[in-house]
Amino acid sequence: MFSPTEELDRIAAGGAMKREALDWRGFPRWIRYVGYIAFAFFVIVPLMAWLWNVLLE
Repeated sequence: MFSPTEELDRIAAGGAMKREALDWRGFPRWIRYVGYIAFAFFVIVPLMAWLWNVLLE
């Protein structure tokens, strides 16, 4: 299947993007932990704000 960005990927990166490039296990442990904490923060904080807003109405 042709992707509109496939040619740009080939030019810029030397080929189409591979799924292995997004593998979290390749990062050092401390970077993974920072990523997990940031992801949890961006998921939990809006959820808590929404719950706070719903419960106080």
